[in-house]
Amino acid sequence: MARFAVVSDKTERTLAALRRAREASMYSGLILLVVIGLGVAWLTGRFRRRMGLPMNGRHWLTVVIVFAVIMSIAYGTTQFKH
Repeated sequence: MARFAVVSDKTERTLAALRRAREASMYSGLILLVVIGLGVAWLTGRFRRRMGLPMNGRHWLTVVIVFAVIMSIAYGTTQFKH
C-alpha cells in the first residue's frame, strides 16, 4: 500500500513537520517571554528596594504575569490585523 504525504511547495516539508516547527517556535517564544519577565521583575525589585518598599515572591509573580499579558496583547495586535 502506498502512502502519500502532503508536502509544501516552498519548504519541502510535510504538514506535520510544519506544525511541529510552529509549536517549537511558540514554546521558545513563551520561554523567552518568561525570562524577559523575570528580568523586568528583578529591575522592579531593585527599584522597590531603593524606595524602601518590600519585595517578596508574590510581587515577583505579579510583575512577571502582568508583563507577559501586556506583551502577549501587544504581539497579538501587531500579528492579527483585520
